[in-house]
Amino acid sequence: MFRWTNVDGVVVVKPSGQLDINNAYPFRQWVRDNFTTNEKYRAIVIDLSDIDSIDSFALGSLIALYKDANTNKKDFYLVVNNDDIRRILEITSLDKIFPMVDNVKDALKKLRAD
Repeated sequence: MFRWTNVDGVVVVKPSGQLDINNAYPFRQWVRDNFTTNEKYRAIVIDLSDIDSIDSFALGSLIALYKDANTNKKDFYLVVNNDDIRRILEITSLDKIFPMVDNVKDALKKLRAD
């Protein structure tokens, strides 16, 4: 359904296209069911670099995933390199909640430092 990789116990999930009312809930459930509660993974990185647009349903799903990760004692990062997506996160003040990085390599580097 969505692309993902495992890098040393860090799951990197990479949706593409639009993340919106049509797929935000299935995306959230898929990540939750496969990774959030799975003890095999110590961190979740959601790579939004291939996302063209995002809506409030998607933001709600990202918030839920962030909370799930925290509940399950997993680190959580968003990869945001699209200025429009970053602006939406800033306008909604979610940039103050989500740890955000410019690329997956930076997320992995931060996770290694923890």
